[in-house]
Amino acid sequence: MARNFRPVLSALALAFVLLYSSSAVRASAKESKDEAAAEFADNVLEVADLIHREYVVEISNGELVEEAIRGLSWRVGWELPEDMDDSVTGIRGMKDKDLRSLLIEVRKKI
Repeated sequence: MARNFRPVLSALALAFVLLYSSSAVRASAKESKDEAAAEFADNVLEVADLIHREYVVEISNGELVEEAIRGLSWRVGWELPEDMDDSVTGIRGMKDKDLRSLLIEVRKKI
C-alpha cells in the first residue's frame, strides 16, 4: 500500500525543490550561476535526505534525485542530452557528493 504513495511523494518533493530553488535564485540576482546551481543541488539533497529518513518505504537519494532531475527538465521544457540522460539513469547507487555534482551540472545547463 505504501508504494502507491511514491509518485505523490516524488511530486511533492520535486514541487518543493523547484519552488524553493527558483524563488531563492530570483531573490539573489547577484548570485553567480555556479552559486545558484550549488544552492539548487543542496536543496534537492536536503529534501531527498528528509524523505529518505521519514518515508515508510526505503527510497534511495539517487532515486529521488533522478526524479528531481527528470521533473525539472520536463518542467522547463529542456530535453536531457543523451550523455546526461545515461548519467541520470545510472545514479541510483551514487553517493551524495556525486549526486550533488550531477545536480550542479544539470542546473547550470538549464
